[in-house]
Amino acid sequence: MVAESATALAEVNALLATETRRADDTERAAVDVAAKLKLLAAHVIAVGEVAGREQAQQAERLHAAEAKLAELEKAQADDAAHLTDLIESNRMAEAITFFAGRVLGASPDNIEQVLDTLADQKVQASPEPAISVSPSPVLTELAPPLPTNVKVGRNEPCPCGSGKKYKRCC
Repeated sequence: MVAESATALAEVNALLATETRRADDTERAAVDVAAKLKLLAAHVIAVGEVAGREQAQQAERLHAAEAKLAELEKAQADDAAHLTDLIESNRMAEAITFFAGRVLGASPDNIEQVLDTLADQKVQASPEPAISVSPSPVLTELAPPLPTNVKVGRNEPCPCGSGKKYKRCC
């Protein structure tokens, strides 16, 4: 009986040692998991901060772009109002000068200066020699007759059939 008790005690001690090892292993695993969770939480916080900064920068850029757009819209409305006033008061020369200057990107203060500069450049430019090209007999035979009563726009295809725009051809 003593031998049986000793055997039973040895088995219980072995089971106790096994359970102790399992508990230690579980405790170590829990500590490892806690450390990994702590690192993961720190990483998530860091990523959140970076994303927050990027979002703030994007919001600042968007705000700046919206402000620039509002400024441009106001400038366009002011230009349209000024041009309308000039046209309504029948000051066509001033309206054309203002419009041309604005198309060229001049500020309202120096439109006259820009137009004067363009006029000077036009005067100084040397005229290109005219190239005389006689139409090929084949092309004149194949080309449809040009209607005389139809006005051709500058950006429309040339009626001669060359495929070029009218302003670059005839």
